[in-house]
Amino acid sequence: MKSLSLLLLCILLCASTFVHAVNINTPISIKTDPDMDYPETIVTSPNPEFEQLEEMALGLFSFCDRYNRDGTEKNTKNVAFFNETLTLLKQKSDNLQWRQDIDAILLGKEMNEKYTNAVKKPVVLIPGITASGLVAKFDIASNWFKIWANMWDIVCQDSLFKNFEPSFDPNTKKFKNAEGINILPHDFGGVEGVDYIDQTFKLFTNVFGKMINYFTGLGYKSHQIRGAPYDWRLPIQSLFDNGWMSKFQQLIEDTYTNNGNQRVVLISHSMGGLVTTAFLNTMTEAWRDQYIDTFVPMSAPWSGAPKSIENVVSGESMGWGIIPKWRLRNFARTSGGVIQLIPNDYVYDQNKIVVVGPGNERFSVSNITTLFSRVDPIAGAIHEFVKHPAIRTPENKPLVNTLCIYTTGVDTVSAFDYSMGYDRSPRQYMNAKKGDGTVPFESLASCNSWSSSDKHRLVKKEFSGVEHAAILKEAKVFEYIVKNVLKQ
Repeated sequence: MKSLSLLLLCILLCASTFVHAVNINTPISIKTDPDMDYPETIVTSPNPEFEQLEEMALGLFSFCDRYNRDGTEKNTKNVAFFNETLTLLKQKSDNLQWRQDIDAILLGKEMNEKYTNAVKKPVVLIPGITASGLVAKFDIASNWFKIWANMWDIVCQDSLFKNFEPSFDPNTKKFKNAEGINILPHDFGGVEGVDYIDQTFKLFTNVFGKMINYFTGLGYKSHQIRGAPYDWRLPIQSLFDNGWMSKFQQLIEDTYTNNGNQRVVLISHSMGGLVTTAFLNTMTEAWRDQYIDTFVPMSAPWSGAPKSIENVVSGESMGWGIIPKWRLRNFARTSGGVIQLIPNDYVYDQNKIVVVGPGNERFSVSNITTLFSRVDPIAGAIHEFVKHPAIRTPENKPLVNTLCIYTTGVDTVSAFDYSMGYDRSPRQYMNAKKGDGTVPFESLASCNSWSSSDKHRLVKKEFSGVEHAAILKEAKVFEYIVKNVLKQ
């Protein structure tokens, strides 16, 4: 059973299907590194209560094929059963979530007592792709509403993706929303845009929620922990163009000022690490020195993630058949944020084969744009735009104190076999060196090529046995951050 919590958080990248564990890559070697902390294994225990609720939720969402939104069956009525299931799921999931919230707060309190000299440095949280809450407003209406995300709408409403898909003009290199709708990050500067993707089903949609509760136990107040949600549908360059990066800068400066001129810790996950790195590398040295204490990127796909290729070429239905593959495929082909995560040659050999097509046609990192242009000209144009060195995430390291955290030990796809056709589900090839289930080891560990300087401290930390999104629930990871950043 796949964790339903990944349904939203990694709806485009973290999906998995039946795979063939064929190693086609040679493991890369990582030399002994004085900045590399020793690897640490995290052992997780099954949670039967969560698994039972997950099963119930999946059963509920499977109603989409047979029921209308009000619970009435397309042929016969079954309102009572639908409502009873929904009510019971909500009650039980809220109860378990409440207990998990308390546990996280108590763990934070325990760490606060353990590290009595821990300084409550202000924190700004930057989430990964799909993990920022987004709100929308139609031109004909006056009220903003949450468009991302509501689990029911994502699974059951065709209109969501119709209104949600951006469009791209190859001539102007600009993205725009669907006609008549405006979309913005939800609760920018607060935490509701980065804690849970769906406030109704928090148990299944954690982003930074557990970490925020942990920091609450440490004694953090609302002005000390802030959120920076962004429109993850867009590539990084568009976040500069639409003014988001300027707002991000202002948020950091305000957080610094409101905490007694105390420098800020930036904690990111996944794509948030690329967004933050791009931002930091455009700021002056004087600005970074004044406002930034430490940057903590977790599970960053520094050189992309091959799973994004499948999303663009054939689509992914999450392995449950709940969300039609074509729906996610069409969205991915218009999303600069998704296409930006296609593997690049920052770490990968430009001749690395990532797709084998019909007739043994092969596509590498260097010519994958050709395939995208073939399946959808707009997708090809977007990839040509986002892979350009002038607008891709800067390849140099962040010029601030950095704690690079990633996880390994999970089978991770590295290439696809579409020999049966691009409209068919591909065979997946696994990387010889295990990554985090979403991002390959080479991409995660590329921060190992960085080194400390006289001015900036750099620490790299590898945890083993935890998947890409699950790192955001691990108390051992939270404690490591406290010990190495907040305790300094």
